[in-house]
Parts: sequence; C-alpha cells; structure tokens
Amino acid sequence: MADEAGVQQLGIAEGLKDLLTNSGFTTARSIIKYSPGEISKLLGIEVHVAKIIVHEALKLVNNPKKEQ
Repeated sequence: MADEAGVQQLGIAEGLKDLLTNSGFTTARSIIKYSPGEISKLLGIEVHVAKIIVHEALKLVNNPKKEQ
C-alpha cells in the first residue's frame, strides 16, 4: 500500500528504526507479523524493547492517520 506507515514513523529511537530497516522491516505491518520474542531474536535486542516496538507498530497500523 502506498499509504502504509513506515518504520520511520514509529515513536522509537532512531537507532532502533535503523536496526529494523537494516533487518528488512520496512513497514509497521511487517513488524506486527512477528511476536516480541521473535523480534527480539531477529534483532538481538531484549524482549521488553521488542514489546515497545511491536506496541508502537500496532498503534500505527490501528490509527495510520494520526500524527505522532
């Protein structure tokens, strides 16, 4: 989708956005296909950080028009 929320729109640190992008995640929807545990393993980060990432991605997917 052309209007799909991208990783750069997530309300997380720039370094995490870069890590996600470099790991092949390009949209919020691509993130929520995975559990926080899977994200944690894929990115080499702690599960609590992955939970924050997934939470932020869900916020964008559920309300893509809202400005962060």
